[in-house]
Amino acid sequence: MGEIPSGNDSSSDSAAQSHALQAIRTADLVLWCEHEHAPAPALDTLELDAARTLLVHTFADRSRIETQHAASIRSAHAPIPVCGLDGWNLPALRRTIAHLALATQTAGIAALVPRHREALTAAETGLAAALLAFDPASHALEAPESVAHHLRASLTALGELVGQISPDDVIGRVFATFCVGK
Repeated sequence: MGEIPSGNDSSSDSAAQSHALQAIRTADLVLWCEHEHAPAPALDTLELDAARTLLVHTFADRSRIETQHAASIRSAHAPIPVCGLDGWNLPALRRTIAHLALATQTAGIAALVPRHREALTAAETGLAAALLAFDPASHALEAPESVAHHLRASLTALGELVGQISPDDVIGRVFATFCVGK
């Protein structure tokens, strides 16, 4: 088992380092940032799973090579060169992180904390109730107030997940998107 060397060997530093190493080894995805021309030797000593490690080459503005590098034993994925100065290649890094994070076994569990699950369930329940009040064969709603109530409840629940969405936002979108007759 490798260790990251430190200049201070106090017991609290050793415990913190041990916890950090455990977190790194059990993480779904490890982003290892290093300068492309000065690789960090500590990565080799950590014995990380190459499939769960993504190398990020920083300071890419100095060598701006846009070709993908081959994967190595340090990472099963091609290193991604980025430049924090001007944001070069950050969208590719974001896409890769999202792709790899969603491919993990725990992605579904992490994505739905209990509060999110409750909000999604409430939104689904409201939409189902609104659909029950809607008859596609009819030219008019029998209980438009009921449909509006259920849609508002669903909207409120979804607002808890993504930020507040006002009914005026929805009405504006409906009138902007659909041809609403008089």
